[in-house]
Amino acid sequence: MNATESEALGIDGARLSKVMRAVQADLDADRYHGAVLLVARRGRVILHEAAGDAVRSSGRAAQLKAVRDGMFGKLKISYGYCCKPRNGIGFKDPSDPPENLNWDLWRGPAVIDQYHGNFHPYNWHWFWKTGNGDLNNQGTHQLDVAQWAIDEDQTHPVRAMALGGRFNWKDQGETPNTMFGIAEYPNGQSVMFNVRNVNHKGYQHQVYNEYYLEDGSKITATPRDIADNPKDLEFKELEAATLPRILNQVDLALINTNYALEAGLNPTEDALVIEGAESPYVNILVAHESRANDEAIQKLAKVLTTDDVKAFIKKQYEGAVVPAF
Repeated sequence: MNATESEALGIDGARLSKVMRAVQADLDADRYHGAVLLVARRGRVILHEAAGDAVRSSGRAAQLKAVRDGMFGKLKISYGYCCKPRNGIGFKDPSDPPENLNWDLWRGPAVIDQYHGNFHPYNWHWFWKTGNGDLNNQGTHQLDVAQWAIDEDQTHPVRAMALGGRFNWKDQGETPNTMFGIAEYPNGQSVMFNVRNVNHKGYQHQVYNEYYLEDGSKITATPRDIADNPKDLEFKELEAATLPRILNQVDLALINTNYALEAGLNPTEDALVIEGAESPYVNILVAHESRANDEAIQKLAKVLTTDDVKAFIKKQYEGAVVPAF
């Protein structure tokens, strides 16, 4: 199944009436996962990197190709960070699921005896039966970028390790809030991933990638690396979930589509430009090669690309998600 998510990029935060342009991002586990650039009036630009395949913009793709091709020297380590100032989630007692949640459908094959309020809608990431922490939540994105930078024939590591734990928070969550992982590949290149979520005074927010070369030099891309800024804009990186609440304080903000929709923003009505079905950034149904021809997989692929599903997507999401099949 190919489906692109149309994202409004640029909503007038003062009037909530104008959108500048759109980006697309993959439908992540959060159902809508893309980006919207929201516009207000006060001279700051707030950025949040879009999910998954959306990082594969033409500029990012060119940078990664240059790294992979050895333009700057031989790559040794491709490093991704997820250092977000998160907090503990507390405890929620077992309860009946909300009436609007199909609990059996939501938990799928996961063996969960009882619903509690920390499972839905977001904190399921921090339980082993439903998620695996920021290694895969944010790691889906930063590890995707890191993998793009190493040599193309390096598909499987020869050894890997990770260490960490859930520190400071005495809460219901289970997955690490602090960890470091490394995977070493046959050619000697390594991919590393760093999670630090414990908030504290002076905390340094880091959600980006770095590339270390064999000669000891480093390539990184953050707002500090912007080469041309003719409008003299101030760039800051903030947690995407907070952006709808601060639209009247900024000029531009990049925010995940699910948060924009929850804030009452409509990409099809507010957007000046919306990325359409011709976008190369699509969601693709995949299976392990050993199961590619399974009858069940083939049936699912056929069902997901029917006219009925296309009509459902158009009606349900009203242009916020665009079928690309």
